[in-house]
Amino acid sequence: MFGGLDHVWKAAQVLAGPGASLEVEFHLAIPSLKVRLKEAASEFHVAMMQPDQWPKDLLDRAKSLDGKLQRIDGMDAAAARQTAEELLSLAADIQAAQTRERSD
Repeated sequence: MFGGLDHVWKAAQVLAGPGASLEVEFHLAIPSLKVRLKEAASEFHVAMMQPDQWPKDLLDRAKSLDGKLQRIDGMDAAAARQTAEELLSLAADIQAAQTRERSD
């Protein structure tokens, strides 16, 4: 289990890497967040190619997020920020699930 899910972590790194900010204080930050979301979506889609590797309780969330990531261009700033936050939250939950599995 968890094979290929490292791509979710890579997607999170794209969003939260150097220079990243989920705070949209200026109108110029909106395109930047969408660009990062598109880059993150590429990594995320790789992880979605192996649905059998996902923990069952996280797969539904991942599918929902995948659908949102396919509609980045039509998002306003609030939707882009929320989608980025969902991806980061999912990455953290995957990490927690991996840690639990290792300790069992």
